[in-house]
Amino acid sequence: MGLNFLVISGSGRPGSQSLRIARLIEGELAARGAATELFDVHASRLGLWESEASADELGHLAALRAGAERADALVFVSPEWAGMVPPALKNALLHLTGGQIAHKPVLLVGISSGRSGTYPIAELRGFAFKNSQALVIPHHVILRGAEGLFSDGLLTSNDEASRELGARLDAALAELLIYAEALAPARARLLELRNRFRNGM
Repeated sequence: MGLNFLVISGSGRPGSQSLRIARLIEGELAARGAATELFDVHASRLGLWESEASADELGHLAALRAGAERADALVFVSPEWAGMVPPALKNALLHLTGGQIAHKPVLLVGISSGRSGTYPIAELRGFAFKNSQALVIPHHVILRGAEGLFSDGLLTSNDEASRELGARLDAALAELLIYAEALAPARARLLELRNRFRNGM
């Protein structure tokens, strides 16, 4: 297949459910023959401004941008914090407006310990990709009650909720792979058009 995927865990907390699910997704993509990378925004501690970043922060930023540049498609795993996308994930996206993810398909995965998880998906779809020009695919997945899901680390876990949500996540990953394959040959031409107008309106 020869495709590369970047999975971004968007929680600012250590040992988060977002990170656990991101690792599970990374494993599922690898099982489909893709090359994968994982970026954990908690571990990276990206600064707000590149001009004021420490050497360590610049190293993490370079790793994020390089991984995004290599990727043919991305997965953003976002918990819901006070009804919003966590600031650490927003900050990471602000550092990816230089064409690194332009015209690349993105799957959004929402994480919630309860029955929420909708608002980060709506927020990301609404405006987060105006200047990065990434392409969010039609389907997204919201994993509610995340602590109890996929306890054995498999999408085919035995409990009913894990089976149902695992099937949905499996289908979304399959869709992402199809988009990645279809868009890869066209990306160079799309980037030529992007050079005329780098920012959205």
